[in-house]
Amino acid sequence: MAIILGLPSSRSAPLEEAKFLRQIADQYSAPLVASFLHSRIQKNEEMISQIKSSLKNLDQSKVEVFGLAEKTLELLEEQLTALEKADYFDFNGTEKVKYFIEQFIMQNEIYPIEFGSYGVVKVAVTPDILLEDLPKKRSHDLINVTNSMIQTYLSDIDGKERSPDNSRMQKLATFLDKQELQLLANYSYPPADDNYHYTDLTDPRKVALGTVLRKVKTVVGFFYAQFNNLADLKSSKKTSEVSANQKPEIAVVTEKFQITSSVSSVSSVQYFEPKDYDQDE
Repeated sequence: MAIILGLPSSRSAPLEEAKFLRQIADQYSAPLVASFLHSRIQKNEEMISQIKSSLKNLDQSKVEVFGLAEKTLELLEEQLTALEKADYFDFNGTEKVKYFIEQFIMQNEIYPIEFGSYGVVKVAVTPDILLEDLPKKRSHDLINVTNSMIQTYLSDIDGKERSPDNSRMQKLATFLDKQELQLLANYSYPPADDNYHYTDLTDPRKVALGTVLRKVKTVVGFFYAQFNNLADLKSSKKTSEVSANQKPEIAVVTEKFQITSSVSSVSSVQYFEPKDYDQDE
C-alpha cells in the first residue's frame, strides 16, 4: 500500500505522520485511504506488542498505558473494519475516513509509544522540534538551545553510567553514546555569514545544525531504545561466582577497539581499552 501511494508508511515524529495522513486523505480515494489507515493501526498494535515483550521490569503505570493504548487501537480497528466490510467507503466516505484519521492521530498524541520513547529523559525541546524551527529562528539561538538539550541528555546518560545496578554492557553503551554526544556538543559550526537571511536553509550554519540535530536524534533514540534490553546481558557476581576449588580461565582482552564518529565534514577517532569498564567490578 505504501508503494502504491508513493510515500513511506510511517514517520518517526507523530506530527509528521499526522500531516502525512491528512494529505493522503485529500489526494486518494476513501477506500484506499481506509485500507492504508487500517495497516497503520495494525502496525502500531504490533509495535506495542513488541515493546511489551522486549522491555523488562516495566512498572505498573507503564503496563496500564500500554494496555489502554492497545484497547483504543482495537476499538478503532473494529469500527474501521465494520465499515470496510459494509463497503461504506465506496460511496462518498471521504469525511468518515478523515474522522478515523483524526481519531488515530489523537490516539498517537495521547499515547506516544515508540521504541525510543521508553525511559527517555524529559527535555524542554526535542531534536524534531528544533528541526522544525530551522527555517523560523536564527542559527545562534538554535545552536544554544541544541547544546543545552545535548547537555541534558549527557547528564541523564552519565547518571546511568554511574549506577551500580547496570550491567557491563549498559555501562559500555552509556560510554559510547556519551562520546558521540560530546562530539556533537563541541561541534564547530561555520562562522555567521551576513549574505544569508536567517530563514535561508542553504546557510552553511543551518545545514550544519540540521546535520547535528539529526545525529542527536539518532544517537539518543538508539540509546534509549536499547538500554533496557542490555540489562539481560548483565554479568552479576552471583552468575560469575565459582566454588573455591575451581580455577576459572580468564580471557584478557588487550586489543583496542576503534570507534569512529563523524558529523558533516568533521570526524574523530576515539580509542578505549575494554578494561576501563571493569574497574568497579
